[in-house]
Amino acid sequence: MQNNPEQQEENIPPQGSQGAGGTGVMDTANRALAKALRQSFRLLSFVMIIVVIAFILTGLTQIHPDQCGVRLLFGRIQGGILKEGLGWSAPEPIGRVLKIPIGQRQVSIDDFWIYETPEEATKPLRQHRIPRGGLRPGWDGALLTGDRGLIHLKLICRYSIFSGPEGPDTTAVMNFIHNISKLEIDPRTGELKMDDADEVVRSTVCEAAIRAAAVRTVESIYPTGQKDFAQAVQEIAQRRLNEIKSGLRIERIEVPATTVPLAAIAAFDAVSTASAERDRLINQAKGKRNNILSEAAGGSWKELVGDPDRPGSVGLLTLYAQVRERHDKIQAEKYLREIYRILVSDKTGGKAAEIINEARAYSATIRQRVAARADRFRQLVDKFNATPELMLQRLWANVKQEILSQPTNEKFYLTPAQKTILRINQDPNVRRKILESIYKAKKEKQKSESGK
Repeated sequence: MQNNPEQQEENIPPQGSQGAGGTGVMDTANRALAKALRQSFRLLSFVMIIVVIAFILTGLTQIHPDQCGVRLLFGRIQGGILKEGLGWSAPEPIGRVLKIPIGQRQVSIDDFWIYETPEEATKPLRQHRIPRGGLRPGWDGALLTGDRGLIHLKLICRYSIFSGPEGPDTTAVMNFIHNISKLEIDPRTGELKMDDADEVVRSTVCEAAIRAAAVRTVESIYPTGQKDFAQAVQEIAQRRLNEIKSGLRIERIEVPATTVPLAAIAAFDAVSTASAERDRLINQAKGKRNNILSEAAGGSWKELVGDPDRPGSVGLLTLYAQVRERHDKIQAEKYLREIYRILVSDKTGGKAAEIINEARAYSATIRQRVAARADRFRQLVDKFNATPELMLQRLWANVKQEILSQPTNEKFYLTPAQKTILRINQDPNVRRKILESIYKAKKEKQKSESGK
């Protein structure tokens, strides 16, 4: 049975117990050396434990909000993804935490744009020098449209690794790592390089732009159709990315600049100007049409004449005219009643309402006059039946009074005793007064009409 060093130290005889003095000195040195070795061993063990702990802690990695991570062990992915916070894996070189950027990235695509010198890039397109011979292969890019036209444009694609409401999607991240990324690490940030993703997105968007332009005309893209074109490119590119299981999602595609070949810009501008002027005149004519019809019949004009903005819309007036031509009296009366119902409704306004209101007022006035004359006639009949002679004298007196009271009539008074024949001209003073009274009455009538 072996004894530990402490027991051996106790069994060593004290100094001076040996026969020779040199042997005691050596024993003391041996004990000191053994003690120093024990202390060194303890210190080395502690240091080794600290080193091992520190080595293990090197596997901790901080994952930021715009990142996710996966554990690598001997180069192979272990488990699922790591989300925001601290993540741990076996330290290098055994393993590591691979950080993957999941934030939105941007790819600018100038493959279909014209070549510009640094000086031209700061100027409007209309001030660029038009090259001889048209496009310069290898310098200028362009898209061929479905109507055999050419168009230049720039594209900006914003994309990211697919994420759901709860964060990065595990399937999308794994698809991206296995199908797109080459697992190259950026030494500056420690993140996975996204150059491969940028290149895949660039080539996919370019292919989608070519396909989208091939089924469109130049006019559908330039100068105002960029939004619809960008939407079509995004849909085609996203389908392709889904087919290759890239795990990438296109957030938005923009078309910041578009133009036709420089030599054709002036011609397209002239067409655009003419088209804009045409649209302006059409809208102006429609506005005048609506104003005229609204002034004529208020809000019911569309029911009467139809809505010109709706193809196939036919108004009641047109239908009434058609059945009248076919001599269909039943349908004609039906449409006429419907027209009358609309015209007398509160919805009808404008001049039609004014005419209808005037007709109603005139009709009421005529009925009142006729009713008053009928009442007067009945009263006169009753009086005439009672005293015919007296009634005739009173009526003749009223007629004379009415004639003599007119200021425009010139009066001559004769004696009844003898027969008198007068041959005279009209009195100028009387004639002047008659004309003045006529002029005054006419002027008052015009004044009253203008006031209405």
